[in-house]
Amino acid sequence: MPQATNEIIIAELENLIAHLEEWSQCLVLGGGVALIVYDQCMAGDSARPVGTTDLDFLIPRSPDVTVNTQPLSRILESLGFSTRLKSLGNPPIESYVKEVEETEIEVEFLTDDRTRKKKDSTQIPKAGVVAQSLSYLEMSLNSATTAKLPRGTTVRIVRPEAWVFHKGLTFTRRKPGSLKSTKDLYGIWFVLTMLGEFSERTWAGLKNIQSQQPSSWEKTFKSNLKGWVYEATPRDWAQLLSQDPEQRLKKEAFVGMVEKLSE
Repeated sequence: MPQATNEIIIAELENLIAHLEEWSQCLVLGGGVALIVYDQCMAGDSARPVGTTDLDFLIPRSPDVTVNTQPLSRILESLGFSTRLKSLGNPPIESYVKEVEETEIEVEFLTDDRTRKKKDSTQIPKAGVVAQSLSYLEMSLNSATTAKLPRGTTVRIVRPEAWVFHKGLTFTRRKPGSLKSTKDLYGIWFVLTMLGEFSERTWAGLKNIQSQQPSSWEKTFKSNLKGWVYEATPRDWAQLLSQDPEQRLKKEAFVGMVEKLSE
């Protein structure tokens, strides 16, 4: 994805954050757009990640906002976004889309699935949105830091070590051989290897956050990555390596990273 598109995404993110008011203290930015923010706003030097046109926000099931706070759905509608149904569930997952400079921007909300009845979606009444429910997401919601965007706006964002940990725990839940699973693996590699001192701090933070979670989570994280490397077909490897158009991602380097993560 062209670097110019990343700049469009950052500009639209900054515009959106400026209108969120009280919601800005409840939401945590995650997903693929986090790579762009880590790269352009938090690391010392830009390594130009493959971008995304999706803005994924993590949201608590019961956001701490006042009664008179305007729902997120209305804020997005006032900014020109329209609703799109993303699933056939009950209720169906929703996203919000609009076109900016011939680029479609999509906003989606994610929340944790900590309920007896596991469902793919969760209504967030105060926000007026339906969020996608994901496992392990409470860790990311509780592991936020702050990033300063180019015009000075601040946004709460998932700490990079939590981002890496969550992707390693969940990429296997994607459809086997899907592009999204290899994008997750690409993201893990990018955050852990391409951002200099920022990557080094993320390695240290990853060890720390793993020690704070159930031991089964770390075991799953390691087995997921080792299992992928062991079982990956030539097509899988080709799809993963193609995520980096600048051809910096090599098979040997990825295997070495997984071995280090498994120590």
